[in-house]
Amino acid sequence: MRKLFIKKSMVYLILFILLCSSIGVNAIATKVNIPIYNNYSYGFDSYTDISVDEAWALLNNASNGIQIPIDVRTDPEWIPEHIDTPYPENPRHHNYFEWSNPDVLTEFLSKYSGKEIILYCLAGSRSESAANMLIDNNFEGTIYNMVGGIKEWKNKGYPIVSNRPPEIPEINGPNKGHPGQEYEFTLTTVDPDYDNILYCINWSEGQQGVCIGPYESAEEILINHSWVSKGIYTITVSAKDEFGMESDSTTFKIEISATELKILDIRGGFGTVTTDIKNIGGNTTDGIATKINIEGGLFSKINLTHVCKGCADCGTTLEPGAIKTVSTKESGLIFGIGTVEITVSAWATNADKVELVTTGYVIGLFVIVNK
Repeated sequence: MRKLFIKKSMVYLILFILLCSSIGVNAIATKVNIPIYNNYSYGFDSYTDISVDEAWALLNNASNGIQIPIDVRTDPEWIPEHIDTPYPENPRHHNYFEWSNPDVLTEFLSKYSGKEIILYCLAGSRSESAANMLIDNNFEGTIYNMVGGIKEWKNKGYPIVSNRPPEIPEINGPNKGHPGQEYEFTLTTVDPDYDNILYCINWSEGQQGVCIGPYESAEEILINHSWVSKGIYTITVSAKDEFGMESDSTTFKIEISATELKILDIRGGFGTVTTDIKNIGGNTTDGIATKINIEGGLFSKINLTHVCKGCADCGTTLEPGAIKTVSTKESGLIFGIGTVEITVSAWATNADKVELVTTGYVIGLFVIVNK
């Protein structure tokens, strides 16, 4: 009897172990077979398949949020045709195969972080693979996959468009300047396909133009340039997208003329010497300065130097055609007797130094200048 009980117990134990093993295997198998993708739910760890009809409805109604269509096909596929939806839900092109480059993928993840994107390709296979890659790399946004791709989009009669050139760029900056000084210009344009942009610039110096970039569509660009010689220069700028489509050119003129000072005359007076300085150039002088030096007299006793840098009677700037009068009175009275040499010089931060030398007589407090 005891042996029969032991045998039955062993049978029950074996059956229990087999039952637990079966449950464990089923549980593991169930866990393995849980679908990771295409679970038709929102979240950063999944994506949602949508039809082209649903995509069209999303991309033509900004009140439901901004969904950005991403064309993951190759460049030769994008250029002749891609879906046509209105701004700001117009398509952007990112070749899925380039995501094998970690830098390119990281840039994409950062650029569209927190956004809703609709991936599409020719028929849906590559966009599905692209969605899985984004999920595997912790994309933080909402991903839709447009089933059927652009092929189904066209079958439904929805609009397509070919790659278009950027709009004619705008250029802004000063229209006057002088040689040797850098000037800042701003460039901007919009690419209707949101392609990256190169700006091709010719500074009108008898040299071939250069292209700079790439930059994002609608990004404002700052660029500096200087000219060596005087003249009127016509800056020519066009915009080119990353596929070689180029806009028409725009032009901007700047006149580069040297700022030039001239000493008109030197006059004597009661204990003073006075001079007139004129800006005969085409630009305003900056940081104008003058110096008047009187030396000589009996036993060389007369020696007075007056330097003016932004003082009350000469200021700091001088407009084209304007005249400034400068006097030695702020440096004291000239007193003595005898012949003197008078030297007047003037300069500015953007004008060369000019000098005029003459002679005169000092009799007591009276200064007489030879003409």
